Amino acid sequence: MVRHAVTYLREAFAHVEAYSSSESLFLPMDEVWTLDTAAVVANLDEVGHLDSESIEMKGRRYEYALGFDTLKDIVANAEHQTPDLKLEQLLEAFLYYYDHDAFVDLGRTQTTD
Repeated sequence: MVRHAVTYLREAFAHVEAYSSSESLFLPMDEVWTLDTAAVVANLDEVGHLDSESIEMKGRRYEYALGFDTLKDIVANAEHQTPDLKLEQLLEAFLYYYDHDAFVDLGRTQTTD
C-alpha cells in the first residue's frame, strides 16, 4: 500500500531537511499556492512514473510539483541570500523557481509592506 503524508507548504518549507531525496511534493493545480496550501508528500518509488502522475486524496487531485532535493536547493539558495529568511520569502523563492526553473534573486524582488 502506498502511503502519502498530507502537510502544508509552510511545514514543507520549515522542515525541508526531514524529507528524503526520494520524496516529492504534490500540489493542487486548481488554486493559487500560499503557505497554507495543502500539499501531499509522496515517495516517487511508490507512486511510479511522474510524467502523468497525480494523487487523489479526499476528493482532491494533487499533481507532481517537484522533488525534495530541488526544494532543499531552493531553500539553501534563499537562506544564502537572506540570513533572516521569512517563510513568505521562501514561498516567493519556490514560486519563482516553479515558474522559471531558476533561482530567484531575493534582493531584486523584495517588496515593502
